[in-house]
Amino acid sequence: VHATAWSDAGVIVPHAIWKATGNPAFFTNHWAAMNRFMDARKKADPELKGTAFGAPWGDWLNLDDPTPHEYIDNCYFALIAFQMSEMAAAQNKTEEATKYRDWAETLRNNFRTNYLLPEGELKIKSQSAYVLALDCGILIDPEIRKKAGARLAALIKSRANEKNTGMTTGFLGTKPLLPMLTDTGQHDLALN
Repeated sequence: VHATAWSDAGVIVPHAIWKATGNPAFFTNHWAAMNRFMDARKKADPELKGTAFGAPWGDWLNLDDPTPHEYIDNCYFALIAFQMSEMAAAQNKTEEATKYRDWAETLRNNFRTNYLLPEGELKIKSQSAYVLALDCGILIDPEIRKKAGARLAALIKSRANEKNTGMTTGFLGTKPLLPMLTDTGQHDLALN
């Protein structure tokens, strides 16, 4: 079963193992399958704008703070395209590295057009929306990242006042939540 973000583990895990160990064998041994997967992703989203790809799990088990699947797909597709570009470059596969970098840049630009408002605010107001945009390499401008991090912190604080719990992220938004708060200058909130 394919599912936005969940199936992308087939790229994310080999990339993470390579970064942790320095050994590229795990992704070089599976490179053909990873390319086929990326071709399937592109076929499902030829305009590189994000789509409801596969099973509808998304940011599963969020606390009444959903994030649209198309948005999640835009973020994760950009992330894995960047990772594929990096892994292709490590193998001296210049043409593939360029192709995946171009896909990632298109996804990033389409994200900005479709979801980014002035001052680092997003059209999608969920906590996971901010976390994923920050974590997946979509928001790269330091000032926009800082503003998005402040908006994420405000969402968490407002939720804590409402329901005595600040976090509303599901599976996809929870893992990167604290690192993204710290990365955007919200370290004190991350520690709380």
